[in-house]
Amino acid sequence: MPAHLFIHTGPNSGEAHVIEGGDILVGRGMDCGVRLFDPHASRNHFRLERRGSSWWLVDLGSRNPTAVNGVPAGEKELHWGDEIRVGNTRLVFLSGGEPEGLGATYSQAVRQTQTITTSFGRYEMVGSSAAMQKVFAVIEKVAPLDVTVLVTGESGTGKELVANAIHRNSSRSEGALVVANCAAIPVGLIESELFGHEKGAFTGAAARRQGRFEAASGGTLFLDEIGELPAESQAKLLRVLEEKKVTRVGGTEAVDVDVRIVAATNRHLRADVEAGRFRQDLLFRLEVVSVEMPALRDRSGDMPELAEFFLERYRCKADRRLEGFSEQAMEKLISHNWPGNIRELKNVIERAAILGSGPEIGAEDILLPEAAVRKDGRFETLAEVERRHIERAMALAGGNKKKAAEMLGIPRSSLYDKLREYGLG
Repeated sequence: MPAHLFIHTGPNSGEAHVIEGGDILVGRGMDCGVRLFDPHASRNHFRLERRGSSWWLVDLGSRNPTAVNGVPAGEKELHWGDEIRVGNTRLVFLSGGEPEGLGATYSQAVRQTQTITTSFGRYEMVGSSAAMQKVFAVIEKVAPLDVTVLVTGESGTGKELVANAIHRNSSRSEGALVVANCAAIPVGLIESELFGHEKGAFTGAAARRQGRFEAASGGTLFLDEIGELPAESQAKLLRVLEEKKVTRVGGTEAVDVDVRIVAATNRHLRADVEAGRFRQDLLFRLEVVSVEMPALRDRSGDMPELAEFFLERYRCKADRRLEGFSEQAMEKLISHNWPGNIRELKNVIERAAILGSGPEIGAEDILLPEAAVRKDGRFETLAEVERRHIERAMALAGGNKKKAAEMLGIPRSSLYDKLREYGLG
């Protein structure tokens, strides 16, 4: 009879493992059958052994002793429903069928694997913090409902992951998820991209073209950077949302579209409404439900999980054995302000994985921007920090503005404005 390990908390929360056959290692090591991404777990933390009809846990001298039902256990026979604690990770051991009276325990564990996960699972987002749990809870509630969702947050926080999660867990998951980045589409082509165009509608329109709304019919349309949409296009978008019909540029026929909208912005749209830059009635339409992605600096407790997550992603690219982060490296990651949020963290971890030399990522491998202090000892202004950051991005991008904008996590139009403001381009 196989054993089951359900992971309830920690970086691997929501995972379910079926243990068949003989011994199996549990820990952070690459050779472990059940690999944990908990920085408090040892490389080889404990071993599960099959002894006759019983399963035994054997602690492997881990720096944080394995606990079974709250009691440190060097070696212990496991029974149905035993809780195993490893650092911040809690696993539930289930084996031998479903004994009478414990069905609720089993069912709860199964449901756990089928709903919200904080790592590598259903939502592909990592984090056990209260801020991220709030995000997961909203996704779980809103995904099955066919309502419009507005995702807000700074650039680089992972707003597109929320759109993906909502689509995949909705009744429209078999349909297409179509993305339209409103900041990346030239102003003159926005309506053609969104609504389509007829042959001859404008110079270069050699054939009828389907727009993003038609392509997403039956599925979800993700309107990224919605705050960059020009005023005239905002009015036409509002009409489409209200009538559920699009008229192609140069055409007269209204085409029915069945689309769920998820929009995202890093702008403060209410302030834009007050300033006359964004239509209030459109904001009402988009903000039926809102999800706010927290900045990385506001969820520093998630850093160990996030760092391990990205290190695992780049292990193959590094082409060397990597066993985690030193305490000094982790402290450096936690103390950084992360103006580029998750996008910046990914780049830092990738660079550390590729350029580092030892089996462990050290503080010297974590390359971060210079401290924001002037040579005269005074703290830099926000404008000075922003200017220097843009200069650095442009240098790293070899002067390629498109690439620099992507590195900075801002629309190209915003980068052009900043270059003009600081006299850099």
